[in-house]
Amino acid sequence: MAKSHFTDGCPIATTLLETVPQAPSIRAAGAKALADWAQIFSLALQAHAVTEVRAARLAAMAVAAIEGALLQARVAGDQQALLDVGEEVALAFESAIARAKSALG
Repeated sequence: MAKSHFTDGCPIATTLLETVPQAPSIRAAGAKALADWAQIFSLALQAHAVTEVRAARLAAMAVAAIEGALLQARVAGDQQALLDVGEEVALAFESAIARAKSALG
């Protein structure tokens, strides 16, 4: 984003926001893209003993937070929102992993 002077963002979000009401096929493709992204996070968390339900919730939160941070960064013309969200998502994931491992004994 910084290289484009914050004119570029997430092409999925931009496309979905502009076309979903008129194009169900684009909505379906966008939903799949976001679900696939969340699944990557979820599977990574599950690989570290986080339950499937908790991993799915954290993954959905991460995708929503990152998408929101992309919007904030673009509006502000600054990357700080992305850096902050990235750090907080990482901390949330680390906490969930630590709790899952301690529950295993």
